[in-house]
Amino acid sequence: MITEKQATISGGPNFAYDLCLTHVDPEAGEPINLASWDIAFCGSEPVRTRTVEGFSRKFAPYGLKRSTLYPCYGLAESTLIVSGGGRYEEPVILHCDPAALDQNLAVEVPQSADSRALVSCGKPVDDQDIVIVEAGTRTGLPENAVGEIWLRSRSIAMGYLNDRLRTAETFEHVLDNGDGGYMRTGDTGFLRDGELYIVGRIKNLLIVRGKNFYSNDLEAYIQTMHSGFQAGAVFAVDSEDDEWVIVLQELDGELAFAEQEALVRHIRQELTAAYGFSPYTVVLVASGSLPKTVSGKVKHYDCKNAYLSGRLTPYAAESAAAGGFAE
Repeated sequence: MITEKQATISGGPNFAYDLCLTHVDPEAGEPINLASWDIAFCGSEPVRTRTVEGFSRKFAPYGLKRSTLYPCYGLAESTLIVSGGGRYEEPVILHCDPAALDQNLAVEVPQSADSRALVSCGKPVDDQDIVIVEAGTRTGLPENAVGEIWLRSRSIAMGYLNDRLRTAETFEHVLDNGDGGYMRTGDTGFLRDGELYIVGRIKNLLIVRGKNFYSNDLEAYIQTMHSGFQAGAVFAVDSEDDEWVIVLQELDGELAFAEQEALVRHIRQELTAAYGFSPYTVVLVASGSLPKTVSGKVKHYDCKNAYLSGRLTPYAAESAAAGGFAE
């Protein structure tokens, strides 16, 4: 459609670009010409460096400009956009020390296999007031400190219709200095040189042996392990003496049971090597079987409930006997 209509603006969540990377073969069909495309907005979920780099590289021969890619941050409660890059500017990618991020501090390091790359979601638009807050104390934090993102602007909603509890949890919060009228996003991030970087979701934060892991990071890493892996969900389940990490991963296509078992072992081995722990349970499920929002984002709470209630039909499962932590 972009080729046919010479469209200038189009976009979607990060997974939409990943789908194009996986399934679109520019040489297989009609000629593609993306030279008219000026803004390819990418938001709604964490923007991945590998997606930005891969998409711009794959479609550059067909007229796509790197500056077309437009990472941004927004949410429905703020009548969508909160921050975005400058038009005709290339995406800004920051390489951080992962150990410092574990301590809620963004420290720039040279690019390496060990560094963690974060994509800037640009600067606040219009009257958006962004504050990074230490949620427990409600204290505003300086640049490069990771905390919860709080927002204040004229575009923020008054609340959720007929839901006083969620409204009170989200809207009209006050900093420790008495400055009020802020909305809590539930997202964590930091500001650097006036630009916003998203780190993860508070609700999707896993604490394993005192170390912080974000579900979205683990899910993105797992999905690089096999071409048939689609959406996935990683979450924690409390036990009497520990917190169990559960991995649910959609698998496209059919595999023999031995191949499924091999994939489960591979997930365990890779997570152990990269993150230092092996999940309590890994479950492969059919494509399209995980609960999702209308925009295609996985509903972690519903996935957890489906797992606990036994409503998921697995391809293969491997649990407690093979679980545990890397020593």
